[in-house]
Amino acid sequence: YLKPNHVLLIPPVLGFGLYALWREPLRVKLNALAPALVTTALLVAPWSMFASSSTGMFVPLSTTQGLNLYLGVGLSQPQNAETGLHDIVAQKLHLQDAERDAAINARAQSMSVPESHRFYQSAAKAAWQQRPFATAAHGLAKVAHSFGASLRGLKDFVLLSHSLVVSAVACWL
Repeated sequence: YLKPNHVLLIPPVLGFGLYALWREPLRVKLNALAPALVTTALLVAPWSMFASSSTGMFVPLSTTQGLNLYLGVGLSQPQNAETGLHDIVAQKLHLQDAERDAAINARAQSMSVPESHRFYQSAAKAAWQQRPFATAAHGLAKVAHSFGASLRGLKDFVLLSHSLVVSAVACWL
């Protein structure tokens, strides 16, 4: 069972490969890294074909890509949202607007799946264009939250400690 988010493993692999082959000609780098790229494409292809055929549009990695983009820019906070760093940042930067979010969600409910994906994508793109710095700050807070920076309890402290130790060891290596 392979999830499409495993495609996220490829940047560190390619980064290491480029670092290891720093002085080699481009042809040698491409020959060395091509198997990793081809393997990743082959691993993700079955899911992409399934998701694309079931939604009626090209979907490379996720069946909820439009909604994920929309939620990712901090416009709408899900009902079960935690009090994580990204939620606090979204509130402080006034990214949420209950009336606007309700209107967007109501409009998307009346659309087909491909239409709603495109609609949510356009809402997310509009947020980036209207408030690029606030949206970027929210994104950085989401990244920090995923590494334990919300400090909500023991679990976050352990995660943050692990992240710091792993980063220090990686730098040392």
